Formats: sequence, C-alpha cells, structure tokens
Amino acid sequence: MSRVACPRHPGSAATHRCDGCGELLCAECVRTGHRLDFCVLCGERALPLDGSGAVAPPPPNTITERRRQAIARSAAGYGLAQALGYPFRGLGAFAFWSFVVMLAVMDLIDLAFPLGLGRMVTWFFRFAILLLTPRFLFSIANSTARGHDELPDWPDFDYWELIRSALLFVFVGLLCLLPLCAFMYLVGCGPLEMLSGTVSLGACLAAMAAGFFVAVALWVPTFGATALFDTFLAAFRIDLHVRAMLVAPAQMLGTTVLLTALLFTYTLLPTLLKFIPLVGWVAAHAVAAYALFVGAHLVGVYFRRHWGRLEELYMG
Repeated sequence: MSRVACPRHPGSAATHRCDGCGELLCAECVRTGHRLDFCVLCGERALPLDGSGAVAPPPPNTITERRRQAIARSAAGYGLAQALGYPFRGLGAFAFWSFVVMLAVMDLIDLAFPLGLGRMVTWFFRFAILLLTPRFLFSIANSTARGHDELPDWPDFDYWELIRSALLFVFVGLLCLLPLCAFMYLVGCGPLEMLSGTVSLGACLAAMAAGFFVAVALWVPTFGATALFDTFLAAFRIDLHVRAMLVAPAQMLGTTVLLTALLFTYTLLPTLLKFIPLVGWVAAHAVAAYALFVGAHLVGVYFRRHWGRLEELYMG
C-alpha cells in the first residue's frame, strides 16, 4: 500500500478526503462533530480513504468550484492588518520564533568558536536553511492563495527538490530585474556610463527607483505563478505576468509599495541591528524573517483575491 502524504503536513499520512473542496486531509486537518468528520479548510464532510489509499488526488494546480468559493469568502474579509500579523498567528508563531532563535544561536556559536568545528557546524546549518527557505517561501504563497492564514510546515529535506526550488527562486529574481536593466540603459544610466563619469549617480537615482519599483511589481505575479503552478515555464511568460498585474491595478500598486518597503527593511535594518550583540542579533533575524514571510504571504493574498481570473489566465 503506497502512503499518501497530506499536502499541508508532508510528514503525516492522508487519512481523509474532503467531500467539498476535494483536498487530502491528515488527522490534523480533520475535526470530529456529531460522530462525523469535517474538513478544517471548508467545513464540509471529510470522507475516510479506503484501506488501499488509492483515491486519486485532484489535479495539483486546480481547485474545485466549492473550494474556490470558500477561498473567495475568506479573501473578502482579509485585510492589511491581518496580512501584517501573518507570522504570529497560531502555530506559525512557534515556527517563526524557532527560526529566529536558531539563527541567533548560530551567531552566538560563531562568536564563541570563531574557528574549527563550531564554525563548520553553523555553516552546515546555514546552508541547510538557505536551501529550505526558497521552497518554504513558495509554500507560503501557495498555501495563502488556497485560503490558509498560518505559516505552513517546513518542507521535507528532499535535497534535489530543494536545489530545484532554490535555482527557480534565483531565476525568478533575475528575470524580474531585466526591466530595471533595460530601463537604465534606455535612459542612458547603464553601469559603464556611471563608471565613466559621463552621467552622475544622482541623475540616475530617479530612474533606478522607478525601474526597481517595476521589477518588484513584476515579481508579484512571476513568483506567485511559479509557486502555485509549479512549472519552470510559468516563470518565462512575462506577457501573462503583465496581464496578471493589470487584473487589479490598485491592489497591485498597494502590494508593490508594501513589498518594496519590506525589501528595504530586510536589506537595511538587520545590517544596523547586528552591531548590537545578542538582542540585536535576534532582532535582526526577526526583521529579516518577517520581511521574507510576509512578502511571500502578500503575493499569495493577491492570487487568493483574484484566483478565478488568474487561474484562467495561467491555466487556460
């Protein structure tokens, strides 16, 4: 009998399937009432899998109509205040602070053992976290878009799958920087012009800011489509990403402003806080983790609110 894993808790076997949204469920995803089992995602009845566990899962990149309606209802009342509190809700708060404390402890070990075995151990764990984080960010966007408002479980350490996700994450970032590079050259602010002194850096600041803002805006649908539809080809469809940006221009603008602020916070504030021993280290890692997790969550919120149109755009 092949073991079917729960999509939200990969370490647990699926024991039920929801009769409403069609999702596979483990024991943590099921609640019992009046001698029946119910799905915690949409409230419909959860039906136990047979002994073979051979119930075919629904297509991974599609959602049933009833689940789509449940997602739309959850998106309608989910505002900015809830999104900014995302890492601190439910079990997600434990995962968030565990991640932060673990990184701070590694800083402390580096300080106590600047050379030798201690440094090798911390760099090994940092490398593992570096591999896990892109996959985790994709999972955040995916689970958010599907109506979940707490941090998902950390992904299993499947080495090749994590390598694939890390490369895909880097590729998405580089792809979104292309408009910035093209814009800088069009306005005569390429790196060669700035290095040669033919144009001043100050004169190019406005162009850099505008190009960077466009790059962040493009990152929202590019990252979201890659996370939800889990295909390398989705990242290449810049034409679809531009159309996805225009699905809800006002929300896209607000999301881009917030992501830009989070990116600057992630870049600048931890650098300053790390000069303060211990407390500063914890605060620096907390700020960085918060910016990463909330940024991926905001992408998922955009896709959740416009799931029907975006699914048709990318899957049609």
